Amino acid sequence: MSKSLRVVFALITTAFILFSLIACGSGNTTESGKPTTTASGQTQQTSAAENELDKTLEIAWGGNGYGTYKIEEGGIIQKKLEEKFNVKLKPVKIDFSSEDKIKLLMLSGEGPDVGRLGYTSTFENYSNGYIGSIPIDLIKQYAPLHAAFLDSKVAGWKYRLEPGSKKNLIALAGADDTIMGTYIVPTYRLDWLEKSPVKPKGELVDIDGKGKVFYTTEAYTLDELEQVLNYFANGDPDGNGKKDTYGISPPAMDVNVPGLNQYAFDSIMGSYGLSNAANFNTNIDGKAVPTEINPALKDLLKRLNKWYKMGIIDKEFLTDSFMRMNEKLGNGITGYVNNQISYFNYEHPGLKTLFPANAIIANPNAKVLITPPEKGTIQAVSQTYPVNTLEGYDTIVGKDVSDEKLKRILMMYDYMNYTPEGFILTRFGVADDTFKWNGEPYKSGITVLKADAPNGYYFFNGGFYNQFYIDINYSEGQKKLVSYFQTGEGAKYASVKYYKYDFFNTTNKVEVDKQYGTALSTLYNEFITQAILGKIDVDAAWDGYVKKWMESGGDKAIAEIEKAPTLEELAAK
Repeated sequence: MSKSLRVVFALITTAFILFSLIACGSGNTTESGKPTTTASGQTQQTSAAENELDKTLEIAWGGNGYGTYKIEEGGIIQKKLEEKFNVKLKPVKIDFSSEDKIKLLMLSGEGPDVGRLGYTSTFENYSNGYIGSIPIDLIKQYAPLHAAFLDSKVAGWKYRLEPGSKKNLIALAGADDTIMGTYIVPTYRLDWLEKSPVKPKGELVDIDGKGKVFYTTEAYTLDELEQVLNYFANGDPDGNGKKDTYGISPPAMDVNVPGLNQYAFDSIMGSYGLSNAANFNTNIDGKAVPTEINPALKDLLKRLNKWYKMGIIDKEFLTDSFMRMNEKLGNGITGYVNNQISYFNYEHPGLKTLFPANAIIANPNAKVLITPPEKGTIQAVSQTYPVNTLEGYDTIVGKDVSDEKLKRILMMYDYMNYTPEGFILTRFGVADDTFKWNGEPYKSGITVLKADAPNGYYFFNGGFYNQFYIDINYSEGQKKLVSYFQTGEGAKYASVKYYKYDFFNTTNKVEVDKQYGTALSTLYNEFITQAILGKIDVDAAWDGYVKKWMESGGDKAIAEIEKAPTLEELAAK
């Protein structure tokens, strides 16, 4: 899951409310004018609504129960939240990776009262009747810190506005500072690369002080990348005398997230001016052209077919999962991946099963190198969110949630995402039990003590990742990457630029996707697969594929995209 151009667009603001609360220590007051203080000694803003906690409420709270962090009923975070807000929480585990399972959950009536629904479309979920709306007046009264956050965004109150209404939102929009700038970067096994005919380029900067993780500001060309990957696959980079390695081991394609997986191909797609992002389109002769029928896709697929024949691409790319991809990276089967900067703290217990931590743990000689995206027609990664980090993660409420529950939910949301105490509790648990501070509380980094305990880290909060999160959770090495790739010179590689983008949901694209999306995704994935495997001649099959794609609803999808504003028009608002 790309994404931010706030360095370019006026829609992007650089100061987050929570960071101001922590860094400045300002004394915000309650509605009654009396400041309150957390257990950490931090002054925080609360509302008079916190007096409305006399009645115990039962709330079903949905979160990712299948990720790196697990949850079991009655964990320490759940207990702390129940005590503070006089609620009985029922954790609803949701498989974020499966849109079909999420749909079945919501259709069954067993969906949560509040929570996240993976990466599914919020507007489609609303259109399907899975979720309800949230009165803006209640947000302002019961979640004043979130209201202040939305006030700070040019598009804050318009971003998730209920269709046909000016009084309700259909989600509490989160933010994700970890996706600002270029947050997905090409990553190589450096110990393999050093033996390759194509050596690392530029000055290698040691970011961890231990000679394990480096970055360079010099990128490879696509042809140089091909030579590197060919060596990884066919040059015996691990020195065991066997042909048992690959350049790339992509996770399988999914009809719910069509196209080439970002972890394998994000920067490679970007070098062709393409993106897998939803509704991505480029300007060709004044028309919005989706990736699915962009002529540049032909050249990309012909190169990938060449790589498949060369043995560069793992033949299990049609069946492997995300975790299997990471296992192969950790076991020294694969030497290249597009990785998130958030994964590069290899000493963090919660990241031990992910690359590069798993490779460094398994092999004391393993080293990794991070580079800018490869140089092709352009030089950029294929990211998802072209406007701002407001597009991080949505927290939704169930369609039948009462105002009584909604008020309590809003109070909890504010606490978990905007107060230092709640922010830390819902991400890391309790100090000296599940984690310890490395220095002064709320101003230093942390060390996780019980990463594998089923306490529900990140389960209840709204997926809100801001500058405070980076300050607390990122290693010093990661912060060096942030300072170059995300906030510095390397941020220019952040995204292949959309032509038109329906930021405010002003078109009928959601309904068109409901009707035609599955068929179009299936056509696209089948064409990609057949092309990579060499079962079709891409040039010969192209016109027929485009015709079928258009006739299967693609023409209607493009008609809706054409109604959307351009990025330049959005920037002017």
